[in-house]
Amino acid sequence: MKTIAIIGRPNVGKSSLFNRLAKSRIAITSHIAGTTRDTNTIQITLHNGQSVRIVDTGGIEDTSDELFTKVAHKARQAAKVADLILYLVDGKLLPTQEDKKLFFTLQKSVPALLVINKIDNDSQKELAYNFAEFGTKAMYFISVSHNRGISQLLNALESTLFPEMQEVAQDMEEELLEALENTKQAELESTMLDSSVDDHANKSTSNGKKTTASKNSSTAQSLHDQAKDSRILDPRIRAFQSSQGDKTSVPLTQQAVEIPDLNQQAKSAKEKPTTDLIQVGIIGRVNVGKSSILNALVGYERSVVSAQAGTTIDPVDEQITFEGSTLRFVDTAGIRRKGKIESLEKYALDRTSKVLEQADIAILVLDSSAPLVELDEKIFSLVQKHALGVIVVWNKWDIAHTDFNNIRADFLRRFRFLEYAPFLTLSALKGRHIKELKRKILEVYTNYASRIPTSKLNDTIAKAVRTHPIPSDHGKLVKIYYATQYATKPPQIALISNRPKSLHFSYKRFLVNQLRKEFGLSGTPILLAPRPKGQGNPESI
Repeated sequence: MKTIAIIGRPNVGKSSLFNRLAKSRIAITSHIAGTTRDTNTIQITLHNGQSVRIVDTGGIEDTSDELFTKVAHKARQAAKVADLILYLVDGKLLPTQEDKKLFFTLQKSVPALLVINKIDNDSQKELAYNFAEFGTKAMYFISVSHNRGISQLLNALESTLFPEMQEVAQDMEEELLEALENTKQAELESTMLDSSVDDHANKSTSNGKKTTASKNSSTAQSLHDQAKDSRILDPRIRAFQSSQGDKTSVPLTQQAVEIPDLNQQAKSAKEKPTTDLIQVGIIGRVNVGKSSILNALVGYERSVVSAQAGTTIDPVDEQITFEGSTLRFVDTAGIRRKGKIESLEKYALDRTSKVLEQADIAILVLDSSAPLVELDEKIFSLVQKHALGVIVVWNKWDIAHTDFNNIRADFLRRFRFLEYAPFLTLSALKGRHIKELKRKILEVYTNYASRIPTSKLNDTIAKAVRTHPIPSDHGKLVKIYYATQYATKPPQIALISNRPKSLHFSYKRFLVNQLRKEFGLSGTPILLAPRPKGQGNPESI
């Protein structure tokens, strides 16, 4: 698949163009320079049916700042491996030597289109012609905010990346025009023959020569049929009609490029993975090493890492294959206390919540080098809110502030309802226990998607009730008739009862613990939904 990298200096509208091409607000945008730190990637389909990968990058500028030096380095790396560069500049500013130098450097190794953004009207376009000094003919004027020039830019992408398809489309259009011209000529000749036959027949009838007229009429009709047949049997029209059906009202250029789209769909269907995609969100406080863990899991520096707290703004995702399963990791922005949230982080928190809505498992990252804080407990509430499988990871174990037993005891005291979660110690920088973490993800996902046989489920519930009878409701007997699992991810179980509202949460917790003792189910929540007989789909209580 062809890749297009959007490159430029900070605050020229790269992320806005990325969102416009993706037709979705994926990347966080703001007037603050340096908003984008990591690369964002999305696959889109062009008008010609071809799929391409669009890569949004951080701004490139000369700076002594460690963070933005790394951001610029990642942007240059994305440009080197791309098939086409969209070099974006701010059309409201005059060209700079830095822009020209960077454009010329990148253009030496990868084809580049010069895209002048923020051209909101024709008067601003005149000023933008100053960028002609870049010496490139591939110059396009757009306004992302006003959606000006985007269609022309997309056409340029198609012609640059897929020139052979443009030639095919042009050849087909020329052939169709020629075929239609021949058809029109045949129709004109047919009309003239019809007129000649009618005149001759009338003249013959008036002179009493009906036999000769009939013979001439037959000859003329034969010529008319031949002209009609030649029009129908034109191989170019017949092939076009058979491939397009009744779509002859569609513009010729659009018709000509629909055929490759079928091949692309077949290719996409063939490449569709057969295994489930396991979505894993990485969450935690700022500066606990979430990005380092992502890099260790995928095996290369996917996410920018620095000592500066709040480095990650946009969620960074990457997927790998491990032991036959596809794992998709999403590194999220670090979470602070509400009163300490800074500028862009409010947008980042919203993205984190959306990531968790789509996730199956959350990796809760804690910092071994410092004691637990109240915020760690509040972050865990996000896991409960979205009913996710969970793995607790203690990062920076090589510089732990105390021994394992003390850390675990403090954890269990603060996270009383998280006893079911696996507990791992690792060091992302040194690669310690990374493979164990991947295996644990597969184990937790198996539990998260598991279904308990109804007979075994009811045997376990009945045994638990015999061991510890259900407390009565003001002297009234509370019964559980039977249990059945009605959903997975996570396991969700309906308890059919005569008094469903009388099952206290503490008794439900007791039943959950008995189920864990019997079936394991490490790392996944178990949702119990008491309900009366005859009720429809239950909702967890």
